[in-house]
Amino acid sequence: MSSTLMISQHHSLKAMQSKDIRLGKILLRKGFITSCQLENALQAQQETPFRLGELLLQKGWLTEEQLKQALQEQYWRKEGFWVIGDRKKD
Repeated sequence: MSSTLMISQHHSLKAMQSKDIRLGKILLRKGFITSCQLENALQAQQETPFRLGELLLQKGWLTEEQLKQALQEQYWRKEGFWVIGDRKKD
């Protein structure tokens, strides 16, 4: 019984950690943008009413399909369902 409890607690902890991920982090991890592009867009975001994804699209640094994939991942993470395939490869 205690091993089941440990698995449940670990799963909950992992889900909580997965919830707090920003779009820029997802885009970087997927290799859709560079850290320089992210920094540039974040700076521009402070001066405009546009969201990060909109700015990256406007600059031509991101495709609509890439944005859609990243937003979908962000949604699933926030809901606590994104845990498989989250590990970086060695």
